[in-house]
Amino acid sequence: MVNSKKMSKSTIAVILLSLLLCLSLVLTATGAWFTDKEAGTPDGINFGIVDITVAEGGSFGLVTGDERVDTEAMPGDKIDYHLTVSLAGESHPVYYIYKITVTVNGEVVSESDWSTAALLESDSATIGGEYELSTSLDNTYQGAAITFAYEVRAMQSANVENADAAQTVLEGLTQADRTGDAE
Repeated sequence: MVNSKKMSKSTIAVILLSLLLCLSLVLTATGAWFTDKEAGTPDGINFGIVDITVAEGGSFGLVTGDERVDTEAMPGDKIDYHLTVSLAGESHPVYYIYKITVTVNGEVVSESDWSTAALLESDSATIGGEYELSTSLDNTYQGAAITFAYEVRAMQSANVENADAAQTVLEGLTQADRTGDAE
């Protein structure tokens, strides 16, 4: 007589789990998995360039009436200045601001407020005006050298909401924030 036993559910479960364990070990050991991997580097994306030049040659002069003169300045005289701001090389359009600082023998006697931000999209723009020497400059300034200095700040116009937004950013820049300053 044949001894037949019914397999219990727990025995069947143990056998199935053992088979699954053996299969997973075999598949893991042989690396027989369907996988794929690919890596690469896209081409052609670079940051744009913001680069300006300022031409100043012969741009400052003493004005008497309507004409420039080559005499020494006196308190109350006007000094005319003109600068040309240009996009250099492959520069993208920029918003720019500028200010003028006047020194006498190294002492700052006047500093203008920042100009209103202007958009420079191509070519160049001429900036300038007249500066009147203070009538309160006393005898200690006799024979002293007058120096005009300018600072022009520019930032890309792309992704800037408007000139007012550019003005706020440009005026708030500190020396540490700026790069590419002239040396």
